[in-house]
Amino acid sequence: MGQTDELVGAAVEPSDEFVIELSLRFAEILRCTQVLEDVIVYLKRFPPLIPRSRYLTYHVRSYLQEMYILRARLTALVDKYEHWKQPNSDVRTTLAGCREIIAKAFDRIKSTRGADVHERQFSDPELERLEGWEALVETSTDPSHEWMKEAYNRQIKTARENWITQIETNNTTTARCLDVIFDGLFELTFSDDGAVIVPELYRRAGRRA
Repeated sequence: MGQTDELVGAAVEPSDEFVIELSLRFAEILRCTQVLEDVIVYLKRFPPLIPRSRYLTYHVRSYLQEMYILRARLTALVDKYEHWKQPNSDVRTTLAGCREIIAKAFDRIKSTRGADVHERQFSDPELERLEGWEALVETSTDPSHEWMKEAYNRQIKTARENWITQIETNNTTTARCLDVIFDGLFELTFSDDGAVIVPELYRRAGRRA
């Protein structure tokens, strides 16, 4: 926990090591879901001094990035369970189900964000059009172009509302997927009386990591 060497305590028991690792991994996943909710808050108000089209594009890209990270962390967690648990039929069925849910929920995000990283920045025709429109509005000094400014204001607000609605819908779906995934992992992690089940292969898997 960031303490100095002088404050290091006794060796941690395997059961505690397992709980600590799970807690850290779950905390990372929780942070992703919190950021996904934060994006909605950011989009509900345009700040001053920042071009609105660029602000909207930035947060759409941030949303896609966080979804990509969430998918990676969920996949890594399922990978860990595969290393930790004896591969009996129940374990294989549960983990295969988790992978199927992750694939259905996140593969489209993965392909979009992957292209964003490796080929070019994420682009959306509507956002690109609004960015060009905003540049025209900001540079025009013709009073007769007031109609263009008003039309742009309507369009950027509509685009923002559409993205907020889409992200809210996606977040609801993501939350349901997480519920199903963690319901499955719960059965592999806790006994009927609520005790943590430390996998037999946990320490060996930890040394390989």
